[in-house]
Amino acid sequence: RAHVFLRALLLLPKIVPKKNMSLVPVPVCSGCGQVAAVSISCSTCCLLCCGTCFGLTSSDFGGEARLLSLLSVRVCSMCSEPVPLAAPEQVPEEGATDSTEVCDEASVAPAAVSEEVPTAPESISEQTPTPAAAENEAPSAAADKGIVGKDDQVRVPEPVVVKRERCWIHGKDLKLFCLQCDECICGECFLDAGGHMRHQIDFVEAVYKEKRAETERKLAALDEKVKNLKQDVVQVVKNLEIVEVAERDVLGEIEAVCEEA
Repeated sequence: RAHVFLRALLLLPKIVPKKNMSLVPVPVCSGCGQVAAVSISCSTCCLLCCGTCFGLTSSDFGGEARLLSLLSVRVCSMCSEPVPLAAPEQVPEEGATDSTEVCDEASVAPAAVSEEVPTAPESISEQTPTPAAAENEAPSAAADKGIVGKDDQVRVPEPVVVKRERCWIHGKDLKLFCLQCDECICGECFLDAGGHMRHQIDFVEAVYKEKRAETERKLAALDEKVKNLKQDVVQVVKNLEIVEVAERDVLGEIEAVCEEA
């Protein structure tokens, strides 16, 4: 249908009006202000402009080219011109100040300096502290040199002491440990006929030392196992490399046999 429509438009007779007669109102170009023989609507601002404002020549208005140019998307010269960018505002950088502020600071600077800078006698007095100040500064200087006083001595961690808890039945300290029930008990729990009587017991401190030594032995055994596992991993990697080399050699021999065959 589109082809039929185009052919029908091309076959229409051209109506040439007589001189000094205008049967159809000719629009005025919105871009240059001249009379537009062919008006085209801008796709952006929807204003009617002439072909010159769209950059078209006389050869673009004949036959099918004219129809295609009218149907295509066009942007006038006013919309296609780049918008002039405004001058960027000068944002003062961090630490930078205006010239007026600099001048004000320059004018105030001498007074501030004169107030802050001490006189010669005061500087001498600061360099030669009094005996009391020397005594106050002595600990800090000794600390800088590595000399530590009695109060600042490096404290050696105290041996771990088992926290004493009270029995929730008899209200006495849990000084004993039942090896059969694996729990802390007091003397009354051991003497009670219905409690831990005839059970194998020991002091809490002794059991704690044994448990701690057993834990350290287990940790040492774990460290040894980790070391052995690392060695096994290294050996596995070496074996894998040997297998890969052997695989490449076998594949090479197979390819050579195939080429000879």
